[in-house]
Amino acid sequence: MILRKNEQVLHTVYHHFLPYVIRCLYFVFFAFITLIFVRFLTELFSDHTSLIYLISFVIFALVFLYMTLIYWFDKLIITNQRLIFINWISITNVHEREINLKD
Repeated sequence: MILRKNEQVLHTVYHHFLPYVIRCLYFVFFAFITLIFVRFLTELFSDHTSLIYLISFVIFALVFLYMTLIYWFDKLIITNQRLIFINWISITNVHEREINLKD
């Protein structure tokens, strides 16, 4: 997003926090189900218990970080000339929509 000549950012609006919390609750439920599966794997491969837990923790931390970044980067920017909506579909896919205030 590049501002035009004589354009000023008046306000930046982020998504409401509740959908993010609901998404995190789904993630925690999925993590709990997967933890049961990981415990089953540690019984099968008892020599590699710490490695299995480390790999599963890293995967869940990365997925949680990804969800948080996508939530945080979505925003609506209000300027004195237009409205700009920046929608992050994924880390590499961003849609920017804008509308002039005179329309």
